[in-house]
Amino acid sequence: MQEIAIGDIIKQRRIKLRYTQQQLCEGICSSTTLSRIENGGQVPSRHVIAALFQRLGMPDNRFFLIISQNDAYIESLQKEIVSLNVDRDRSNTENASKLKEQIQDKLKYLESIIDDDDLLMKQFIIRIRANIADNFADQIDELIKALKITVPDFSLTDIANGLYTFEEIKIINHIAGIYREKGQTEITLSMMEQLFTYIKQHLSEVPSRRYMTLIAMNYARILYEVKSYEKALAIAKYGKDACVQYGCYENLGGLLEMEAKCRETLGQHDIAIRLFRQAYYLHEATNNEKGLERIKELIKYYNITDLIL
Repeated sequence: MQEIAIGDIIKQRRIKLRYTQQQLCEGICSSTTLSRIENGGQVPSRHVIAALFQRLGMPDNRFFLIISQNDAYIESLQKEIVSLNVDRDRSNTENASKLKEQIQDKLKYLESIIDDDDLLMKQFIIRIRANIADNFADQIDELIKALKITVPDFSLTDIANGLYTFEEIKIINHIAGIYREKGQTEITLSMMEQLFTYIKQHLSEVPSRRYMTLIAMNYARILYEVKSYEKALAIAKYGKDACVQYGCYENLGGLLEMEAKCRETLGQHDIAIRLFRQAYYLHEATNNEKGLERIKELIKYYNITDLIL
């Protein structure tokens, strides 16, 4: 079997998409480093290769890459922090406070063991710290600061034409979420529409569509809030179908909720009942306390008396 170097794959894909080396590697590594990688003169670290692949819209899990014991430990610690953060988002207030303390301790330790020039890990640390902060006032500034580590020219009005890693997509989504919480509907809608367009155009070859489903869920939410119910329904259903088709169920509960809300608002009561029930039991199966509380509140809000959970 003919072997193909990772550098060749990157170069071929980059040329196919008509990206310059500078466009692809900005904020990840230098153009000189990328040139050496493409020509087989340098073996990149795992998270650098993952970031390059993500910007190219390619899955990074098809290729085995030998990494150092330290890199493997950092990757494991990063996954543990992400898992704790997901648990915190889904927990009640008391448990969330305890989990926040654990996350802060692990972030502090992670910061102490990474290299000074590891921009990707520094970006990750800032994003998680902003995510667990209690005050919204400084969150957007911190998140944009994190984003501009790797995307110096980032603009809220030109999102769809950018080139992003998954980490950068999560940061943009987070910023839009904060604007939504602050009641700034117009900018939230613009950001989510641009981000959804980007996801559909650039991540068509990625097997795990959890980022697509996350953006679909949040885009549907803001569409619903501006009373664009038909479009919100279409986006929520698109995301739900992607969850099922590609086996990425992380956002399925939220998408079921959104579709149920749209169906109920549009007078499709029987379908809404079925979707609310599915969302409830999915949240129950995944110990999503906030999701369960949300479903109960929605049932009260819509005055649904014929739904037994």
